[in-house]
Amino acid sequence: MTNPKKIPQRKKEVMMNNLFNIKNTALPENVRQLLNLRQVDNFSLKLFKCANFFNKDRFEDSDDLSILINGKKAIKPAFYVKKYKTGKKFSEQEWYLDVTIHQFNKVDLEYCQIQTELSVEGLCSKHEAIPLTTDWRLAIGIGNASVFENGITLHHVYGFPYLPASSIKGITNHYAQDMLKDENENEKLGDDKVTKKDYNDIFGTEKNEGKIIFFDAFPQALANNSVQPDIMNNHYQDYYTEGKAPADWLSPNPVLFLTLKDVAFTFYIGIKKYADEQLLDKAKSWLETALTNKGIGAKTAVGYGYMKEP
Repeated sequence: MTNPKKIPQRKKEVMMNNLFNIKNTALPENVRQLLNLRQVDNFSLKLFKCANFFNKDRFEDSDDLSILINGKKAIKPAFYVKKYKTGKKFSEQEWYLDVTIHQFNKVDLEYCQIQTELSVEGLCSKHEAIPLTTDWRLAIGIGNASVFENGITLHHVYGFPYLPASSIKGITNHYAQDMLKDENENEKLGDDKVTKKDYNDIFGTEKNEGKIIFFDAFPQALANNSVQPDIMNNHYQDYYTEGKAPADWLSPNPVLFLTLKDVAFTFYIGIKKYADEQLLDKAKSWLETALTNKGIGAKTAVGYGYMKEP
């Protein structure tokens, strides 16, 4: 059995390139010829546009993921396969995730953080950096279109997982709206008061731009166990899709998706020049409360997406 911790970096690179060899993709032949590449560098493109398909004998226990390519049974190596054949041995799922993390870490995450800070300082008169880490698992972008049933949000340029500014602003906005609805009750409980004026100043209106800028949040680091596969087990599929009786003999229909676990992020927000700097303190408070009490991403109702202080 291959131990992922003992795989040299160069060998990881070769393994990853073999896994995502463009010859194994379902891209049209003329497209592959035009690209004239053995493999694609950007991992986001690899995952979503250049999915690879291998013969079924490269995997164990993979009938549920098999498909037909040119009349032959093949399977997508979608992070979810329990064992993958390397030579004469089968490697555990951990190996596949390990070489994937190695691919993410080809990008200097510290450099990306520095670039974000420079952008923040250039656009804002004052800003706040809020370090938070996932409390459990985070599912971001599983509704994105993907050949793997469910997606994950990856940076289009760098290829690693991240939290888009639009999602961060959206959950903060949602929290503030809830607070506005319950304004009287919140005052009784001693919670921070959310006024309509503050809300409009921070998020903007149809006539005026908001005075707070939200930025993408990048991971501070990605470890070998940062990306974890998870499962939603749908029951009685025939009942919901075809109207058949919800009988006990119907098999569950597992849906697989990728999550992030034990990942620290730095959230940046800044205030535009000549705006009231007190708005920044309020926006920071709303953002922290939203991320720790409401969560971000998918499946927050069952515990995903919550943040905590590191």
